Amino acid sequence: RRIVSWDVLCKNRISWNDPPKSKRTYYSFRLKIMVVIALLKVILVMIVMLTAVAYIVLLERRLAAAIQNRIGPNRVGWQGMLQPLADVLKLVMK
Repeated sequence: RRIVSWDVLCKNRISWNDPPKSKRTYYSFRLKIMVVIALLKVILVMIVMLTAVAYIVLLERRLAAAIQNRIGPNRVGWQGMLQPLADVLKLVMK
């Protein structure tokens, strides 16, 4: 049975601080992919949150209309479900 020292085992490890030149392009490409994935996650979360806020505002407007005994936002789409999109388009066109 052969005993291997720790130095022999560590000699073949890849150092993250100073990888060989052939590995540098791999690591930079990997970093770019990680950044792109992180940005896509941020964009996805922002889209979900903005959509949720738009429909919460729609719910608030319907509740206020019900309390005041008047017609609520029901002009666009089925039961007014596209009203937040119409509000955004109106804001952009101003």
